[in-house]
Amino acid sequence: MQQLQRFLVYNLLLILFLVACSEPKRQEKKAAIEMIAEKVSSVEIEHTISDLVAYETRFPYQKQLEVADYLSERLKAYITTTGFHEYEFWGVNWKNVVATIPGKLHPKEVVIVCAHLDSKSDKRLVYAPGADDNASGCAAVLELARILAEHSFEKSIRFIIFSREEYGWEGSTAYVRSIDRNKEQIIAAINLDMIAYGTDNEDIDLVTRPKYSWLVKEIDDLAHLYGFATKKIIKKGCY
Repeated sequence: MQQLQRFLVYNLLLILFLVACSEPKRQEKKAAIEMIAEKVSSVEIEHTISDLVAYETRFPYQKQLEVADYLSERLKAYITTTGFHEYEFWGVNWKNVVATIPGKLHPKEVVIVCAHLDSKSDKRLVYAPGADDNASGCAAVLELARILAEHSFEKSIRFIIFSREEYGWEGSTAYVRSIDRNKEQIIAAINLDMIAYGTDNEDIDLVTRPKYSWLVKEIDDLAHLYGFATKKIIKKGCY
């Protein structure tokens, strides 16, 4: 759990730098940001993971709806405008959970922080607890929302928890197709997936396509600034 806390602290720093500053000077340590990052709570993280694992499986349609409702209520405690992005698949409506902290100066410029709520296993209809994949990512999104909701930023931060990731990324695909690019610009997306596996001494894998290597460079530079070990993985087939 300490490794997950370290990862969350790092992402807090990254997001704050990305949305709060427009100049290259953001590559400087800031005491205020470190104080904010210290608010990360292992108790809150463990609470979320335990609640999600208690569903036993998060693969069937009805279970995914229940989990979406649970995550929505949790997010509403921090961001009152939390809602759903609904899409149709297999003739029924599925839910992505969405909450946004509007930017004060550039609200149309959006940084997305996301995870997926579903899980799978060889017995996915009855048992797929998915503590790492991906209750850990959901817990990270909730904890980031809890802390960042107390602050304001130049650009908007959008927290999204997608359904139906495990078989075809239908939730995220439907969401991307729904974006009106005349109304907003997605400037960065940070996907938190399977972040609780391993030991406290492991590095943080930064995976992206060549097109978005600039974002990995931002993260890598900040990681070294704050003493985190990272591994950059740039590959064409990255999704």
